[in-house]
Amino acid sequence: MITSVISLILPIAVFLLTQNIIYLICICFISLAIVMFFFRRYDYLLERRRVNLELEFIEVFSYLRIYLSNSESVYRSLVQSSEYTSQQMKNEINTFVKKIDEDKTIKPFIEFSNLFKNKLIEEVMISLYQMIDGGFTNNYLNQFITLFDNFKNRYLNEDLHKRIKKMDLFNSLSLLGGAYIMLLILLLIVNAIGGLINGF
Repeated sequence: MITSVISLILPIAVFLLTQNIIYLICICFISLAIVMFFFRRYDYLLERRRVNLELEFIEVFSYLRIYLSNSESVYRSLVQSSEYTSQQMKNEINTFVKKIDEDKTIKPFIEFSNLFKNKLIEEVMISLYQMIDGGFTNNYLNQFITLFDNFKNRYLNEDLHKRIKKMDLFNSLSLLGGAYIMLLILLLIVNAIGGLINGF
């Protein structure tokens, strides 16, 4: 809010002090860029948090996959896997484990998957539930491993593709920013020369 007010007042103040339209245009562009940055910053932080949470899910469930392959129970595998992640994810997993102790339905699994935006995680969690509900058999284990590995590979490939697109966009914006700065310098030089000529 404060940033928006400053961005509105600053161009007007600059114009009143300098009476120069070029300075006004420059300040307007800079103010607009600052406002856009602050508005997008919150969305960026939310998106970054979501991506980090999903990457942690992949990391934790990679360990879970190993424990399950070694014939550990789902409960014990979850608790052991939670030791290899952040405190936030560890807390979420501990809450999840308590819920599945109290509620033997699929509900806790769906609720845990709702922490994440990616809907493929829900399929992975349903598969994990089937291992408990249907008994720990090779069929359910193989189904879980296949689903998780497919999700993991697909997610990491998509994440890499997004990172490459962001780098391309950043490079393009850098070029545009450089061109904009050169244009501002040119305008200021022309304005300064015009002022000198008028002075004579």
